[in-house]
Amino acid sequence: MAAGHNPHSLPRRRPRRAPATEIDRGDLVYGLSGILETVVYVVAIVAFLVWLFRVRANAEILSPGGHRRGQPWLIFGWVVPIINFWFPKQIVDDIWSASSRVPYSCSTPGGRPG
Repeated sequence: MAAGHNPHSLPRRRPRRAPATEIDRGDLVYGLSGILETVVYVVAIVAFLVWLFRVRANAEILSPGGHRRGQPWLIFGWVVPIINFWFPKQIVDDIWSASSRVPYSCSTPGGRPG
């Protein structure tokens, strides 16, 4: 401790109390921002799933038998525990390979062109 410094000798200040209107305004802004965040999150999820269904439909036209997972897994693959670690990637990989100009070969790691 520094010489001559006594922490108990410092003047004590009482914390300033915020007016109730300021607290209420802060709560309102916090609540509204949470609602806005949730709405944006839900809109993003819906937009992504609509996009995923559309690209999957296009991929099925381009490669009718080249998909490892059925259409229900486009949604269930994201929400089923444990499965959600690899099914979404497999679905997107199948879409990618169906829409690729270069056919994939199983001779390279991951079935991707060298």
